[in-house]
Amino acid sequence: MSVPDYYSVLGMPPGASQDELKKRYRTLIAKYHPDRNSDAGAEEQSKKINEAYSILADPDKRARYDRSLQYPGYASAFEGNSTYGNSGGNSTRSNFRSYSRGNYTYRSYTYRTHDAQGSAENVDFSGIILSSLLKVAAILLVLWLVLHFFVLFMSLLFLMMLLYLVWVVLGQILGFFFGRR
Repeated sequence: MSVPDYYSVLGMPPGASQDELKKRYRTLIAKYHPDRNSDAGAEEQSKKINEAYSILADPDKRARYDRSLQYPGYASAFEGNSTYGNSGGNSTRSNFRSYSRGNYTYRSYTYRTHDAQGSAENVDFSGIILSSLLKVAAILLVLWLVLHFFVLFMSLLFLMMLLYLVWVVLGQILGFFFGRR
């Protein structure tokens, strides 16, 4: 399935401002609203207009939609319906998340599971517990290594001090026997 062309639904160019989109949306929804227009396709057209405006009015959703037009490989986020692949039911879908920082946008792939209503995500407690245990094990390993290096350092320092003491005592004993005192 291809990405729906929301700009053509509203009859606007891709570079249109938010004010222009809002004005066009209000004009079209007044024309095709089911309460005002009794034509057979008015309700369907009204749904398409609402869907297009819900995507294009939100800057984050619009940026994702524009990227899906530029890069068709990312179009899977808009296939199916207007909720970016959340079709409900007991299905699992993949989504892309976008993170923006300055002029750059980063995309990450996430794998989500949905409950029967499609509104809440299932939580994998065993994965959370396993990752927590691995973190604790890594911290304990680092602490163990630091402790052992500290003990090794202190042992070497003690051994060097002991050798110095033996050197001084032997020097005194040899000096006493050989009359250098």
